[in-house]
Amino acid sequence: MKKILILTGICVLVSLNAYPQLRSLKNKMENAIIDKAIDNMFEDDDKNNNDQDAASENNDSDRPEQKSGSSGLDNSLDDVPQALAQASDKYSTREYRDARTSLRKALKTLDIKVGQQILESLPESVKGLSMNKESDRVDSETSYWAGLSIRREYKKGDSWSAITIYNSSMAGVATAAVGMGLYADYSEDDENQKSIQIKGNEAVITFNDSEGYTVNISVGQETFVLVEGVNISSESEMIAIAESFDYDSIRKALGDQ
Repeated sequence: MKKILILTGICVLVSLNAYPQLRSLKNKMENAIIDKAIDNMFEDDDKNNNDQDAASENNDSDRPEQKSGSSGLDNSLDDVPQALAQASDKYSTREYRDARTSLRKALKTLDIKVGQQILESLPESVKGLSMNKESDRVDSETSYWAGLSIRREYKKGDSWSAITIYNSSMAGVATAAVGMGLYADYSEDDENQKSIQIKGNEAVITFNDSEGYTVNISVGQETFVLVEGVNISSESEMIAIAESFDYDSIRKALGDQ
């Protein structure tokens, strides 16, 4: 039992952001930091006021305010063949850092394209809830820990659901915890959490009075899926929502096993 708790603790630490039911612990830690910062702020209130007055005197009054209309940063996707060609050129001249940068750009572009394809394959509605196209999001940090994430939200009235797909080494830790039962063992006495299966995939469903339902699903070696539901009428309805997605297609699209 001690070994299980130790392994679970490791999974919890590295997967804190992946599990919504651990957010309360994370929030408590953040709140403690904020409280301490507020205490320090009041202790140094006089000093801060003096510093602000001095800073105000040094401000350049001729500096104009930023107006709307600027195009901002160019976040368009890089051309993959061009990035690969640049990487090859840099590698041949032993400019390895620049070659690595070009490869990262190419990989990020490919991640985004794969994520967009998966978004297009997701259903437009799940159990009466319609997708919110504006909420669609694909993020890629091109690193093993951050990796690729894909998200879509659904809503009807006060009922809301969302699917988030994670593909990375960190997601692999989370999905292993679910697949081996460690996640359930961490809260084995919690009546609001239990192990289930979603289309043959190991999963854990949790209910919280303030946050609603969450279903954590082990999909592949490095693929973890989170399905959330707020104001969903029952466990069976939440499971039906989670079963609305084609996890085999998601796994194949990501090249996971």
